[in-house]
Amino acid sequence: MQNTKDKKLHIINWCRFVVRTLLFVFFGIVYIVGKINGWQHSFGGLEFNKAIIIPLWLMFAFEIVAKLLPNDTENVGCKKQYKKFFEPTGNTKPKLLPWKKTLLVAVVWVLPNLAFGILYLTGIVDSGFLFMATLFYAMGDMICVLFFCPFQVWFMQNRCCTNCRIYNWDMMFMFTPFVFIPHLYTYSLVALALFVLIWWEVAYHTHPERFSESTNKNLTCASCTAKTCQHKKQLKNYIAKHSDKFFDKGENK
Repeated sequence: MQNTKDKKLHIINWCRFVVRTLLFVFFGIVYIVGKINGWQHSFGGLEFNKAIIIPLWLMFAFEIVAKLLPNDTENVGCKKQYKKFFEPTGNTKPKLLPWKKTLLVAVVWVLPNLAFGILYLTGIVDSGFLFMATLFYAMGDMICVLFFCPFQVWFMQNRCCTNCRIYNWDMMFMFTPFVFIPHLYTYSLVALALFVLIWWEVAYHTHPERFSESTNKNLTCASCTAKTCQHKKQLKNYIAKHSDKFFDKGENK
């Protein structure tokens, strides 16, 4: 049964990656073509087509709401705030990430997005740029899950997604550019993402034992079945293997 759930999650993650990448590529091409041809609207009017906008909104809104529900579409790292996914190790003192590292991640995220917002408000970039930034973040979110996460490696140095301190910050990260675009669709997604973030932080501060592998057995490697880190390890080994071949050839020359 567990293997079936893991395969389902594996397929869902890859589908998310493919869909988000295709969206980024498609709208990116339209955006660039529009800039070259001097279109009045960023995406040639597609941004006003409800047959496109409403399905996109529903897709992302569903993903945000899913994070509030203990279901099989997310890794246990996303659900560790719930009592259902807490299995005591016997240790009562959780080892948590230093707050300074968490603050650093927040600052690193807020500053460039604040700059984007200022560029938009001063008319240097348009709303299409902010929309493309959101799609890029959406694609990057799945790259972090499947291949490489700069926040994990460069800032937090946590083991994997399962014990990630900011796992459920992702939706707020994704829709940060929408903060500067006042519209029902944009603000509703921001509001939902912010609610998920607040829910996560409240749980973290009221039940820290659920967020540490030292106190929650479900977050340990021995208990992990999803193995979300395997793609990252495979990619790392592949790069290491082929980079050695490349340098060997260079030395032979």
